Parts: sequence; C-alpha cells; structure tokens
Amino acid sequence: MKKRLLAAVLAFSVLLSVPTFAYEMKTIDDSVRNAQGQILLENSVVYPYFDSQTEADKAINEYFEGKNKEFFSDEMLVGAREYADNADPEFPYTDTCEYIPQYESDDMISFMEKSAWYMGGVSNGNIFGVTFSKKDGHVVGLAEALNMTEDEALKLVKEKTFEFMDNNPGMWFDDEIVNSRNLVEEYKYESLFYYIDKDGQVIVSYPTYAISYGAAGDIIVPIKTVKKAGQGNAFEAVLKSLPFKNTDFLKKWFEKTGMK
Repeated sequence: MKKRLLAAVLAFSVLLSVPTFAYEMKTIDDSVRNAQGQILLENSVVYPYFDSQTEADKAINEYFEGKNKEFFSDEMLVGAREYADNADPEFPYTDTCEYIPQYESDDMISFMEKSAWYMGGVSNGNIFGVTFSKKDGHVVGLAEALNMTEDEALKLVKEKTFEFMDNNPGMWFDDEIVNSRNLVEEYKYESLFYYIDKDGQVIVSYPTYAISYGAAGDIIVPIKTVKKAGQGNAFEAVLKSLPFKNTDFLKKWFEKTGMK
C-alpha cells in the first residue's frame, strides 16, 4: 500500500513538472478615430506573446513580430488610412486580425487566424491558421501535423474536400469556365491553410472566392483527428518511468480523480 501511495505521489509530481507554454494575449490597436472619438478605421491585431523565453518561445515570438510588422505595413492599409476621414462611423473601415488559441498537446500548439476586412462595398473575412512545435518553435506544416508526406497530405485534403462538396451541394462553381472541383484538383500543397481545432481535428480552410462564391465565405473542411489535446504522451512517459511492472492501478486512480 505504501509503495502504491508513493508511486501515485511521484507520478503526480512529475506530471506537474511537465513544461507548459505560458503566454498572454496582447493587442496592438492602431485604429483611426474622428474628433468625437468614433472609430473610422478599425485596425488591430490580437496575438499571443510567449513569456518563458525558451528557444521555442523566442522563435514563436519572432514569427508573430514579423507577421505584425507585415500586417501594419500593408500598402492597401497605408492607403486606406489616408482617406479614413471619408468613412461613416456607423460602418467604419475594418482591417483586423486575431489569433485564437485552439489546440495544445505535448508537442504542438495551434492558433486559428481570423481576419476581417472592409473598405466600402463588400466586406471580407478569412480564416487561416498557424501551428508551432513546442520543442523548437518551428511552424509545423500540414504534412508534419498529419504525419504524412506532402503528396499524401494533399491527396487526403482533396478527397475530404470532394466529400464535403458532395455533402453540401448548390454552393459551387459548376460552369465550363470556372468549376470548383477543377479548382480543388489544381490546388498545390503550398497553397493550403490549416489549423488544429480544440477537439484535435485538422481543419483546412479555403479563403473566400478560392473555390466557391463570395457569399459562401471561407470553406472549412475537417480532414483528420490527430492526438487529443492534454497530457497525452507525458502521462504515458511518467508511468513507464516508474519502478513497477503493472501501473494499471495508477491509470485507474488518475481517471477516477479526473486528472488524466
């Protein structure tokens, strides 16, 4: 009994020591307002800042620093700021971006990138995504996330997209000049955007107009469920490290207490 209690305490202490990525969401707001303080051009980005300063943290922070610089220096945005005084405060011009936390496992962390754009006329919104390795902070490509080659990943994405199209008729280009199935067939691996959602599903997003009418907005296609978020491998690794032949009692204890 004492050995089992000691094992439980040891496993629990090791699990608590498993490093987690500490970050906070920050906002850069460069909106244009009139003399009354009303927004004429809503211009902001919400992004994560990692503060434990490991090499992975630094790499991820550098990524967002570069993306933010690129976002605020866009030529179209710079031009829009010059005529923002013409905007109606009830319908202000908009150029925003928000990185929304989605998935975190032992080895990856993923964000949905949600953008909104309006400069008069039709408003646009797009969903992209970015996933990082928690080991060194590199951007995890779709093939790596799926544990496939790029050709295999592209083939799977097309198969799932065609299934999605078959299950959602009436929203696709289908004439001789522009055909949605042909557009998907011609898609290149490097043109794909994805993120991993909170349930561990790899989601591929096609930007507005990419394969369907503008009214359809982004096309979001679930591709495959990867490892569930949570302790995952860390939990199994801890159990294997303990000096016991049978650790089933520990698994049951953690499940019973809701800690796994």
